[in-house]
Amino acid sequence: MMTDFDEKDRKKPRVETRTHWVVVAEVGSRMMAEFAVNGLKAHDIPAILDARAGFLGSAGLNLQAFVSGNPEDNKVLVPAEFEREAREIVAMFLGNDDSEERIEPSER
Repeated sequence: MMTDFDEKDRKKPRVETRTHWVVVAEVGSRMMAEFAVNGLKAHDIPAILDARAGFLGSAGLNLQAFVSGNPEDNKVLVPAEFEREAREIVAMFLGNDDSEERIEPSER
């Protein structure tokens, strides 16, 4: 019986590509973090939200944020190759002077 691939195709090494994601902002408000992620996606930049569930559920603060007094627990991440443009867009959406939102400085 003939198949679409032969034995040599089975032995080819599988190439995996991994995307390196970088944090472009840490936001205290989940709603504002989602706003930033949606703004990035609207500009065709892949973005994800890393939000930690709190001890009061997804709406609550986590224990570390509660104890430290630092509510920043929602991280906006983008692939490294979009970092510079993403930082500009996030700054446009969130601003730079709001004490609750912090734009991470570039490590480059």
